Amino acid sequence: MFGYDIDPENKHHLIINEEQAKIVRRIFKMCNEGLNCYKIAEILTKENIKTPAQFHNFRWRKAYNYKFGIWHSSSIKMILTNEMYIGNMVQNKRTTINHKLKKFRYVNPENWIIVENTHEPIIDKELFYETQKRIPKNCGRKDKKENHLLDGLLYCHECGYKIFVQGRRKSDNNCYTMCTRYKSTHYSDCSSHCNNYDKLESLIIKTIKDICTKYINEKNISSKVEKEYNKKQSDDFHVDKVKLQNELKQLERQLDDTYIDKLKGIIDDNMYMRVNNRIKNRMEEINSEINSTENNESKKQALIKERKIIKDVINRFLKDPFNSRELLVRLVDRIEIHDDKSIDIKFSFKELC
Repeated sequence: MFGYDIDPENKHHLIINEEQAKIVRRIFKMCNEGLNCYKIAEILTKENIKTPAQFHNFRWRKAYNYKFGIWHSSSIKMILTNEMYIGNMVQNKRTTINHKLKKFRYVNPENWIIVENTHEPIIDKELFYETQKRIPKNCGRKDKKENHLLDGLLYCHECGYKIFVQGRRKSDNNCYTMCTRYKSTHYSDCSSHCNNYDKLESLIIKTIKDICTKYINEKNISSKVEKEYNKKQSDDFHVDKVKLQNELKQLERQLDDTYIDKLKGIIDDNMYMRVNNRIKNRMEEINSEINSTENNESKKQALIKERKIIKDVINRFLKDPFNSRELLVRLVDRIEIHDDKSIDIKFSFKELC
């Protein structure tokens, strides 16, 4: 496994190979910066970064037509989608057809065997799952002469297939969009969804800017009031929690006192059971209230943290929207183009939707 070595003290355990792990971390970083698999492979090859085959001195058979020392986009994608890098052991990804043949077939991902936290992760889970969202957005053709800001974000509303951007025409120096399904089925299914790309890009970026500016303005107006409200809510939360915890301690003491009274013969068994059950029921209610208030507080803190992230991304995006591919990919999940040329923008953050 690229990035790991077998532990010499335990052959069933993996340890990180730091030299290889640096390359893995860089690949994930480049993907999250907006580079597609082809571009990442090209950069690593130009910089003479050792490939997995070079590390293990593995030579491909001639049938594969792979050159030694050259990074391939398929290798990059395998690294970016492998859960091994977040500490999970993934097995049963392929199987032999039968014991007599050496040929194998790939197993459906639903039938993979995944055991979590079996070894030290190289990539944290938040970055890994964010990368899974970025991979389809960062798609691009290997031989593409011009990369576009909206590559990988455009989808057909009618059929759900991606919309790609054609090369510029010599006649008018414009490029146009087209539905992938319409193109692949020889113009029989769906419709072309043809739009002048440059005009479409300007319209979409303007729309996103307007939505982001409105969000920032609204949050700036309400931030002072919200800050005071959150402080009051936080103070109330701590006061309520302390009260509940004090009541819980008192009930625990009552429970001990009741048991002592039973041992001394002050109360009989029936009385003890009634009092005991009443106290325990109240203790369960208090624990439930404490858990509920803690959950609400953690949700509120998560929302505050998310809003800070959103504002930071938006402010950086608004400074230079037409040269902010990385930030655009963070903001936008997908853009759906209708047959009537109307547009739906699906944002990654719920508060912008």
